[in-house]
Amino acid sequence: MLTPEYLATFPDYIVQLFEQYDAFVVEDFARRVAKAAGVTDTAEWQAIRSNEMGLSMDELTKRSAELLNITQDELKTMYKQAYDTYIESDEKRFTGSGLNYQRIVNNPVLKDYMTAAQEQTQRSLQNIFGHTGAIKSMTGTTAVMLKYGNQYLPISKAYTMALDLAQMQVSTGVLDYNTAIRNAVKAISKQGVSTVIGDAIGYDSGYRISVRAAARMCVLTGVNQMAGNMNKLVCDELGLDLVETTAHMGARPSHQVWQGQIFSLSGRSKKYPSLEEGTGYGTVSGLMGANCRHNYYGYYEGSPRAYTEQQLYEMSDAGAPHVTYDGREYTYYEATQKQRQMERAIITTKREMIGYEAAGDKEAFEAAAIKLRGQRKKYLDFSRRAKIMSQSDRIQQDGYDRHLSGKATWVVRKASRS
Repeated sequence: MLTPEYLATFPDYIVQLFEQYDAFVVEDFARRVAKAAGVTDTAEWQAIRSNEMGLSMDELTKRSAELLNITQDELKTMYKQAYDTYIESDEKRFTGSGLNYQRIVNNPVLKDYMTAAQEQTQRSLQNIFGHTGAIKSMTGTTAVMLKYGNQYLPISKAYTMALDLAQMQVSTGVLDYNTAIRNAVKAISKQGVSTVIGDAIGYDSGYRISVRAAARMCVLTGVNQMAGNMNKLVCDELGLDLVETTAHMGARPSHQVWQGQIFSLSGRSKKYPSLEEGTGYGTVSGLMGANCRHNYYGYYEGSPRAYTEQQLYEMSDAGAPHVTYDGREYTYYEATQKQRQMERAIITTKREMIGYEAAGDKEAFEAAAIKLRGQRKKYLDFSRRAKIMSQSDRIQQDGYDRHLSGKATWVVRKASRS
């Protein structure tokens, strides 16, 4: 089996690659809008605008193509490691049970499931860019978008509108140059690059999500599907109708009621409920659905349970510690969601800082650095008081490198001395 803890970190490397793309878009946008906003002559503006847009879209297309090539190689390694981890775990679990698990290890269908899951995940990642075979025009599709104002627009259109607006505001005197650039950077940085997630993940067409979250969801869904197919084959081959679900702290409330419990695959057991009916298995919001880290594995009557009733109680909102922060009480699950909200705010500030640095806006960068320090301090304080480990990987933003981090640290130190 694959544990919730293993699944929590499995997508991390792919997510980091998509963070790099996200940061590059913000940086590229800020640099070009800063250049364009300084032009007041209409004829000169039209020429620069056309040139900048062409160069930018070519570069973004190149970057996305490189990203997909990297993920294709990495996914093969990742899924092989997940496959080996699964086999090793099951071999230990069935040792001494009298069940002949060793013959299943050599079943070629198991590796077929691994290959199929890896290929499906790659297709899902390609769909993030609207790539169905021709990479050439993907940055102009409606799959990859930037939120500009209240609209989600293809990157090329969002760039065009932002460039036009900034240039118009400066040339007509509505806003000064720095304010126009800052507004543009803030608008793009607030959410970063988004995409449409559809059938591959189980959501209805049109559901919008950040590319980093989409990448995590695609990879987690793929590896869980692989494990689910392997689980079913193992149970069929060993004649096991009963399964036990995994459990973890911070599960969503609707999953807490069935995690760590015994179910019947066929639904014919008189003692245990159906896996499908009891857990929503096969639906986007149920067991092994979108962003779910739960799984199941074969269980035979009388074998040791993975979790005691006391452990499961302590993993639930009823048994887990609550925290009061800024006058509000949070259950453990609510605290994890508050933590995610704070992490997203930190990422947004880091994206802004990437943009301000690219635009050469020292004043805005320094203000954002001080803001980031306050966000981090509050995040660490909340995590400590809620007794939830702070997730350093979740507040990373590729592109916010040692250079920017060092500059931000210097800004904060200077501000604290003044």
